[in-house]
Amino acid sequence: MEVATRPDVSGAGWAVRHGLIGGAIAGIVFALAEMVGSALMGMPFLMPFQVFASIPIGIPPMDIPLGTAIPVGAVAHMLLSIIYGVAFALAVQNIALLRTSGPATIIAATLFGIALWFVNIVVLPVPLGRPWFAMGPPIPPFIYHAIFFGPPLGLYFASRLPLSARAA
Repeated sequence: MEVATRPDVSGAGWAVRHGLIGGAIAGIVFALAEMVGSALMGMPFLMPFQVFASIPIGIPPMDIPLGTAIPVGAVAHMLLSIIYGVAFALAVQNIALLRTSGPATIIAATLFGIALWFVNIVVLPVPLGRPWFAMGPPIPPFIYHAIFFGPPLGLYFASRLPLSARAA
């Protein structure tokens, strides 16, 4: 009979690999939710890609043609999602409670999603020259970050529990 061992989370490789996977999953869920939400609000289904593309391009979303917005927006959105996934993976790697408690991991990821909303929609848009992010109603992006990014990210990491950190 084999004894199950806990995956070792020490080292940057674990955080990068699982941050990439978890961030990509959460980013896809987030993008799909934004697309559905956009359509439900009577806006173009692919408009979220214009919003995503406005981050690196630096012009208002509606001024970006879809032919440009889709590839640029997809790359920008997924790159940010993966960066955020790696950042959260580093937290999981370094906080014992997040390596052992699924509920704590999901709650922490949800709070992380809310923090991303606050920083990316409330704090940074105007100083970074992207005021259109702060001009719209704050509730839809809050919902997308708090429900469709944070929890999927947390569920991914919770599905990997329990984890152990190798003693230094």
